[in-house]
Amino acid sequence: MKLTRVLDGTPYYRLGGLKKISPDVRIVAATNRDLEKDIEAGKFRSDLFHRLSQVHVQVPPLRDRPEDIPVLAEFFLREQNHNSVSIAPAALDELRSFPWPGNVRGLRNAVIRAAIMRSGNEIQPEDLPLGSRRSRFNRAPSLQVSTRWNVR
Repeated sequence: MKLTRVLDGTPYYRLGGLKKISPDVRIVAATNRDLEKDIEAGKFRSDLFHRLSQVHVQVPPLRDRPEDIPVLAEFFLREQNHNSVSIAPAALDELRSFPWPGNVRGLRNAVIRAAIMRSGNEIQPEDLPLGSRRSRFNRAPSLQVSTRWNVR
């Protein structure tokens, strides 16, 4: 069975089945590639592109919408049940100024990591694993922590 037939809603027989099944699906697809250029280069099928692109939503990268970062960061904290954790203004400034090559997924991972690694009830800039500087997260564990986890 071809994906394009399912996207068209064409009924099909399940393997070994005796009854036709009519698909009732909606597909949400996302990419950071220019699919029209990929079609021209022969890297993506045009018939699949036209079936998938009935509704096109252009979402700018996170680095172009820093005003969304505080709202998303708070959402990720609540999503992980870190309800008593807040983010210091200086940490929010660092989150806003970071280029976010991993987009929203990268922000989510950084916020959750910082919530786990924080030293108090508030996420500080040194708790953020942003890689532009050596945060507490990136430092090597102390000798006390290292020896505690030695396997005998």
